[in-house]
Amino acid sequence: MAEYVYIQNYNNRGALGISRVVFDQIATDVTNRIQGVKIKPNSDKFFFTFHKPVHCEIRNGKVMVKIEICVGSNVNVNDVCTQIQEEVASAFTQMIEMVPFSVDIKVMGVQ
Repeated sequence: MAEYVYIQNYNNRGALGISRVVFDQIATDVTNRIQGVKIKPNSDKFFFTFHKPVHCEIRNGKVMVKIEICVGSNVNVNDVCTQIQEEVASAFTQMIEMVPFSVDIKVMGVQ
């Protein structure tokens, strides 16, 4: 698993890479802006945990985003999941140059 996605560097003065942590943060910010959705909180009470509700992996230059959410009881799950995927895709396209990605949503519960 790679830590960076390397993108086109137009000035040819070195490699230009974007960390997977950036993808995590973008996906988290976009998901938090959507009404009726909360990112599943960590169930651990520890200071340090290996499990994160938003997780990005980079394999062969492709970013795979996995998001675990809790939805409100009066929200259509299919519509919300589609909206999250569209918003994350739009944010990646606007903020980051042509990087192939996939967005998987897992509904962990209803509030």
